[in-house]
Amino acid sequence: MVKKLFIILIVILLSCYSARSASDTLQVLSLQSAIELSLRENPSLNRLRASRDEVQNMWKKEANMSNPEVFYYQNGIGDNDLYFEQAVGVSQQIGSPFKVLRLKQVRNIELEILETQIHLREIELVAMVKKAYVDLLYRVYKNKLLENRIKVFSDLKSAIQLKYENGTADYLDQLSASVALEEAKNKLRFSNSEYHKARYNLFEIVGIDPEDQRYSISFADSLETYERYFDQERVIDSLDYYPGVQVEKLKYNAEQQRYRSAKADWFPNLSMSYLRQDFSTGYQFNGFEIGVEIPLWASYTISPDVKIQASKMEQQNWSVDETILKYKKEIEHAWHAYEMAREVVVNYQDTLSLQTSELLELSREAYMLGQIDLINLLKAESMDLDNQEVYLSALKDYYLSLVELEKYTKQKLVY
Repeated sequence: MVKKLFIILIVILLSCYSARSASDTLQVLSLQSAIELSLRENPSLNRLRASRDEVQNMWKKEANMSNPEVFYYQNGIGDNDLYFEQAVGVSQQIGSPFKVLRLKQVRNIELEILETQIHLREIELVAMVKKAYVDLLYRVYKNKLLENRIKVFSDLKSAIQLKYENGTADYLDQLSASVALEEAKNKLRFSNSEYHKARYNLFEIVGIDPEDQRYSISFADSLETYERYFDQERVIDSLDYYPGVQVEKLKYNAEQQRYRSAKADWFPNLSMSYLRQDFSTGYQFNGFEIGVEIPLWASYTISPDVKIQASKMEQQNWSVDETILKYKKEIEHAWHAYEMAREVVVNYQDTLSLQTSELLELSREAYMLGQIDLINLLKAESMDLDNQEVYLSALKDYYLSLVELEKYTKQKLVY
């Protein structure tokens, strides 16, 4: 017995160690590993998956199947009475089979709705992870850009300080360089704060345990895109097959079955009883009773429910149209954001980057020759760095819009 307990303890310790080691191996969180982790660990997705059994068995509860009733009755006081009867029997209430059938059909549809919702949630979760990852990489590169801004203005301040000591620069130049440097440092401080928010946002979406959210985790710093054969009209035309729309259509089918189930209440419920009877000679006789429910007050009990379900069915029909319009608007917005961001990115790569670099180089030469003052040099430096920030922001919007459009396609556009 002691040996057996010792073996069990060893197994538990080894499993705990292996689990801990598995989490410790998370050093680089790539986009693909973040997606795989989220599909396995995300709490909201797992909660949705865990509700399958609840939906699958709910129709049995709503069918209101009553338990059989065992009863005994006696007429008369004793065997010498002129009329004496006693009986033992069992009674069963039987609901409308049409209603039970409709309820089961409703639950089958709701189970299909749940499976479609799980698929929709997986699509949305992948998009959320990708967007969070894009935002995080944007923060990483923005920090690098701001660090470069600090280096530029720090070098500039040193050069101004040297010129000031040589008498070729005035105090205003020195002060302007100091202000520009401190402004760059403040931007980096704020950007660092946003970077950590982005980290924890990604960790939360993925579902990484708080104990495993370490500062040592690094992130892959490159993303790829696939835009070939990507067409806006084709995305909109395939919208009817998007799980979000399918969920609403299935909900309409469920309301249709509920409407039919409400109408099935016009069919009466039955009750049946079987009994063994004793008329002072022993339990030698069999009895059978059948009862039929008369919907006498149907105008108050059944008709309102039918009308309510008809109204819900119509509401859900409009909800389908509303959902399609909502997704179409999201596609349109994402497409236009994609086009705009792509134009900015291409313009910077083809033209603006070269122009600002040339302007900066000429401005530095002109300042050294005394042809322009420090203010104009700072403007040129800031313009170059600001254009890099605009490019970086447009690149982020470019990836985010592609991720949004990817939800409505069956093709990976960002990976």
